[in-house]
Amino acid sequence: MRQQNIEKAQWDIQIQAQKADKEAAGEEFVPVEREWEEIKEPEIQHKLKKFVVCIDSMGQDREFTEAQKEIVLSSILRFRLHWESYEKTKLIEDRDALIEEKEDDSEKFSLDKMSEVKSKEDFLVDQILNPEGDEESKEEDVKPKGKGAKKDAKPDKSSKEPKPTEIVPDLNEIEEYEGKQLQISQVRMKYIVELMCTDPDFKARFSVLREKKIIKYHLLIKSLFYLMEFDRQLICVPETQQFNWKLAKHCWNEKLIQKMKEFQIEGSKTTPVKAYHTINFIEGLMDSLTEENLRGYNQAMALIYNWLKVAIQARKKNIMTRLNKAKIAREERNTKIEEEKARKEDRAARCLEEKEKFEADNQEEIQKFHEYQAALDTDEPL
Repeated sequence: MRQQNIEKAQWDIQIQAQKADKEAAGEEFVPVEREWEEIKEPEIQHKLKKFVVCIDSMGQDREFTEAQKEIVLSSILRFRLHWESYEKTKLIEDRDALIEEKEDDSEKFSLDKMSEVKSKEDFLVDQILNPEGDEESKEEDVKPKGKGAKKDAKPDKSSKEPKPTEIVPDLNEIEEYEGKQLQISQVRMKYIVELMCTDPDFKARFSVLREKKIIKYHLLIKSLFYLMEFDRQLICVPETQQFNWKLAKHCWNEKLIQKMKEFQIEGSKTTPVKAYHTINFIEGLMDSLTEENLRGYNQAMALIYNWLKVAIQARKKNIMTRLNKAKIAREERNTKIEEEKARKEDRAARCLEEKEKFEADNQEEIQKFHEYQAALDTDEPL
């Protein structure tokens, strides 16, 4: 409708200009009639809610009069009319505010700005992947040594390259790679949180959500609150998983961003983890979400979506790494136990074998010892 009003205003300007040209030329002006499509506002989607209102005599053993009943019913009617009017007004305000935000986004979140944001993030990541020291060492390796050094040295054909089957992964290299990936995730997450705290445009888009009566993409907000280990009762209808923005909006503040800043990727949880706080459950909530749709609705929510993706992937990698290390340690322990058990069994077998051999080689001396023992027991002269 707003777009049609703009087109009508432009059309009126064109007609006035044509009229002025015709009158200046002394010609008769016949305006061109243009039909405009009638656009009607769609009905706001809503659900009917019914309530039971009870009145109490506060312990008095009496009935209510018809006048008292009418007062109660008229009060309920006034409340109902006010409530419906208030709800509709707030929804219209949300709709108009969303339209203005979208028009404002083209200026505040232009392609140049988003490209600058992405470039800065890539620069921070590149500092981890390519430190200055590595570049200097590479340059030194490339430089020729001595006057007789050739610029293009041919590789030695005698040194054969190992076959793919001969390559054994170096655990130190794997740990170094995983460490860098962890640093990259931490840098990305920290950069996004800093944007939420320092950039006035992203900050405004985050704060404005709290003022809205109804918002979209509940699954994203649930994912964020669950990853921050908020209790379900703070954001959902009691004893259910049904999201309730009226409750959740009270937790949508700077403290939430601070929790995002303090989120730890590494390490195990010190407290029992609830089922809806697990990584797999949270990741499942986000399956239907896309950055493109979120960016078209609210830029801050798109930023939070990227933060959640990085945090979830990094957390999953850390959990898998710790599980793998625990599995390796468990296998090594079982191997050591089996080796010790085999060593003890072998030792017992060897001892038994040596005992039998000793008894066979020294049978006469052993017989004499037994006779000596018997003589001691009977007090006979030795």
